[in-house]
Amino acid sequence: MRDGMSLIRAERGLQARLARGLGITTAAVAKWQRVPEDRLVAVERISGISRDKLRPDLFKGWKPRCAAKRARVTA
Repeated sequence: MRDGMSLIRAERGLQARLARGLGITTAAVAKWQRVPEDRLVAVERISGISRDKLRPDLFKGWKPRCAAKRARVTA
C-alpha cells in the first residue's frame, strides 16, 4: 500500500493546491516525509484523500463509519 505522501505526489498539481489551501509554499509541502498530524484534517478536505490513507500509522484498526455500518448490515 502506498503512503499518504506518495498518493499526494502521484496526483499532478496536488502539492501546489495543498500549499495554496494551507497558506504555505509548495516547497514546504514537498519537504514533508508524511502529512503533519496538525494539518491532517485540512489536507483531507483539500485533497479528497481520507485521513486513514494519508496517515495509516495514526489509524491502525480504524474503519470509516460507512464501512462499519456495512459490516453490521451484512453480518
